[in-house]
Amino acid sequence: MKILVVYNRIPFPLNDGGNLAVHHVAQGLQALGHTVDIAFLNTLKHYHPPSSIQSWYSNIYSVDIDTTIEPIGIIAGLFQSTPYNISRFNSSAMSALLRQILSNETYDIIQVEGAYMGLYVPLIKRLTQSPVVLRSHNIEHQIWQRLAKGEKHPIKRWYLSSLFPKIKRFELETAPLYRHILAISDSDAHVYHKLTPQTPVTTIAAGMLFTNETPIFTPTPTAQVCFIGSMEWMPNIEGLDWFFERVWPLVRAFEPQALCHLAGKGMAAVEHKWKSIPGVTLHGQVPDASDFILKHGIFIVPLLSGGGMRLKMVEGMSLSRPIVSTTIGAEGIAYERNVDVYIADQPEAFANAILDLYHHPDKAQLMAQKAYQKAKKLYDWNVLVKRFEEVYTTLL
Repeated sequence: MKILVVYNRIPFPLNDGGNLAVHHVAQGLQALGHTVDIAFLNTLKHYHPPSSIQSWYSNIYSVDIDTTIEPIGIIAGLFQSTPYNISRFNSSAMSALLRQILSNETYDIIQVEGAYMGLYVPLIKRLTQSPVVLRSHNIEHQIWQRLAKGEKHPIKRWYLSSLFPKIKRFELETAPLYRHILAISDSDAHVYHKLTPQTPVTTIAAGMLFTNETPIFTPTPTAQVCFIGSMEWMPNIEGLDWFFERVWPLVRAFEPQALCHLAGKGMAAVEHKWKSIPGVTLHGQVPDASDFILKHGIFIVPLLSGGGMRLKMVEGMSLSRPIVSTTIGAEGIAYERNVDVYIADQPEAFANAILDLYHHPDKAQLMAQKAYQKAKKLYDWNVLVKRFEEVYTTLL
């Protein structure tokens, strides 16, 4: 098969869930003997030379674009049907590029990554008879709806409350345009079944690459927790604010020497919020996420909003780490509550889970081992990519 991937940014560096998912699916399909090209918007915010991924794809096509959020754009977006956070990805140059590509090349499958690139699907369908598939990373309107619900500032809450219905309408209008939708979780698949009952939906999770080595969790001498994720993603900031305001003081009350390590890109913009909190170390963007997780004890996922699935949580499971998460933080992940992943939604319960794992290292090791076994069974890229191939074969 010859496949064209359409993405709203360059899938590089491999330091977040979206880029990793795009990269591993493309690499896996090529390893199975298929040809994969990519066309992407090279945004100013995430800009890297296209040559950064030259060796990963057969052909690379890109358009530079500035998607910086501007106050005037936010105001104008209030009076537009397409929400501003989607319309800022609209590019006449990208439309021209797609016309050029599809007039010169014939593809078996067009794989659109994420809901935002639905902007270009009507054009793509006019240019080709090839099946157009949505690889959904999450339910976008669900993320913004949850953020609106949790927002305390009245003006921000009003804005978010006006934004998510427009995003939902956009997803409702574009979802039926696809021949097939690949949801990243069963819960997302359920939403798509309601949005577009006539469109086939298949769940294929994101995963990890596993080696023959089984990592073993070694308890730390002092209570330690860690979190890694992009500080450019609002649900991460919201969740960490909640953790440090409501949970961390309870942990430190029982373990005054407890430590919390944070890592992720975009730290500079938010470090003022947390850098003076006792016991907290801000690492910024680290060169190796796995190495960071392995070094810093219990892995926490204190999310109150978001959607899709947290690939970093799968990474924590694949590294045999004990994990404490909220229900939303573990959404889209297969787990047995408090057997392989500790689930806690209230501050006291979250703090107690951390303290319980620290004070009972045998329990922490057992939970970590069970999490690893589940991840290896369900989230191995080598297995998951074959499911893409199976779905695409049925569309030819």
